[in-house]
Amino acid sequence: MSDINTDRDAIAHRIRSLLAKTVENGATEAEALAAATKARAIMDAHRLTQSDIEVQEEPIDQELVDRPVDQKSAAVDACLHGIDAYCGVETWFRSGRSNDVWKRRLVIFGLRSDVQMAKYLYQMIASTIRLETAKFARDNQNVWRDAATTRKLNQSFQVGMARRVGQRLVELAASANATAKTSDGTALVVVKNAVVQQAYANLNLNFGRAPAGLRAFDHGAYHAGRAAGDRVNLSRPVSGAAQGRIGNKG
Repeated sequence: MSDINTDRDAIAHRIRSLLAKTVENGATEAEALAAATKARAIMDAHRLTQSDIEVQEEPIDQELVDRPVDQKSAAVDACLHGIDAYCGVETWFRSGRSNDVWKRRLVIFGLRSDVQMAKYLYQMIASTIRLETAKFARDNQNVWRDAATTRKLNQSFQVGMARRVGQRLVELAASANATAKTSDGTALVVVKNAVVQQAYANLNLNFGRAPAGLRAFDHGAYHAGRAAGDRVNLSRPVSGAAQGRIGNKG
């Protein structure tokens, strides 16, 4: 058992190191995506060599993550259903004071490495939406006449982009879950979900009303956002024995 724990800790450390290579920490966007790609491949390859019991013994973790805005809905929040499905985690919002500011923050709950991947995806998608929105605004600055119109068009673009990315994550998760199995031959998603759902149920949480999501006001801007969502790099190569089982999970 000590060898298993040592191996698990080493893999978790490597994954955390890779996911620390963010744009905010000085990496280029290409370097950050390459690091995330490698982290996902390590996670998947490791899980496919584990028995049901070994997966069940992975530690459960919970992390509180800052959102792009303190209280209101953010476009990236529309991706959470996709992140949950793709990473096999549970997410919800928690409100409270942080540094004398009232904030609504994101809670990510699940197996430790999945929590780290979900946190990375949430932050990466939020950053990408911000960058793509700035580009969209620059490309259309000669067309728009007032600040209110600009805000509505930018928001419509963001909603379209976020919903498309979330949809793509759900599709990728469904494709991967259909084939990924533990070394015992059990569907990996079944083993993982049982562990996470039991731990989640033990929290005995009660939720209030969720904040309303952002609206799309303009059809053209919304579909421009969906096109941008299709361009977000969610793919990653997997080599070796894991290739046939995992498929094209982003």
